[in-house]
Amino acid sequence: MLKSYPLISIITAVYNSEKYIRETIDSVYAQNYANFEFIFVNDCSYDKSVDIIKSYNDDRFIVIENEKNMGASFSRNEALKYANGIYACILDSDDISYDKRFIKQVSYLQDNPNVDICGSYAKMFGKYDYIMKKPLDDQVIKSYMITTCPFIHSTCMIRISSLRKYNLLYDTSLKTAEDYDLWCRAAQYMTYHNIPEVLVGYRSGHDHLSSQRSTEQDVITGHIINRNFSNLADSSVTLYTQIDFDNTSLSKLQNDLLLINTIGDRPNLNKRMGLFSNRLAADIAIKKLCIRHAHNGIRFFLWSVYKFKCIKMFSLYTFKFLVKSVLHLRDVKGHIYSWMRLKKYEKQKI
Repeated sequence: MLKSYPLISIITAVYNSEKYIRETIDSVYAQNYANFEFIFVNDCSYDKSVDIIKSYNDDRFIVIENEKNMGASFSRNEALKYANGIYACILDSDDISYDKRFIKQVSYLQDNPNVDICGSYAKMFGKYDYIMKKPLDDQVIKSYMITTCPFIHSTCMIRISSLRKYNLLYDTSLKTAEDYDLWCRAAQYMTYHNIPEVLVGYRSGHDHLSSQRSTEQDVITGHIINRNFSNLADSSVTLYTQIDFDNTSLSKLQNDLLLINTIGDRPNLNKRMGLFSNRLAADIAIKKLCIRHAHNGIRFFLWSVYKFKCIKMFSLYTFKFLVKSVLHLRDVKGHIYSWMRLKKYEKQKI
């Protein structure tokens, strides 16, 4: 139960969002949580986005106009400067908040005053339809960070006082993955959590702010990892950045597994800051590797036997890779089989 209803500052960067902005706003009204201010930063839209926002005639709406197109990071920083709330609620202009999102996140943050950022699961909708999940607890989230972003941006609720205490804002020099960079920089100061419930709908299949320039995002993600974690107590992060998750060579896969084994066998990363568990990071890397290489799991085992490398390669993480690959491949085959049955059924109906 909520102890009180503190002011929430909802932050939405707007750029030519007329197609979906009304749905986003209506999802906030459906929250049954009245104590909010809704800060829109219009980044020089040339459609009817601002007209739609102003049509609500709500005193809780604040519209900030950028003098020129500056990008989403700059816009969110401007909103944070104006925010009067206890918590900042991130909501992209094409996403929606599901019922009781605000109450559940505010309640969790009130009950856990040590937690600074609270996210959740999200439902991808539009072109794709599935549930996006993220790790739940602080140590797991921070171990996850050396592989990929540990939060779904539009699910995040943040203590504004914590951002201001450590002078943390989005890096406006980054064109993508700017949220990931912020979480990485904040990790040494803040405590993280994800609620294991779907609280946000995340739209897919159009020009979503976080789905653009995927190749560029991979490059920037590598840069963010190196920039933020290169000062850790050992070189495990450097080893991790050498793993090539997109390779197709079995010999390169062997090298990647050796790197993961080395990381997993080391003591925990950066004891001074207490951020990461090497074993967790290795497990996460194995999971990511098997998603890309499920079809190579058995081939890799047979190849390593043929090359007399099976003894050298046998380890806990190699075994995990083989098991996870088989399980993942089974799931993929199941999805393909279900899809083929559906298509056959549709054909019969016609």
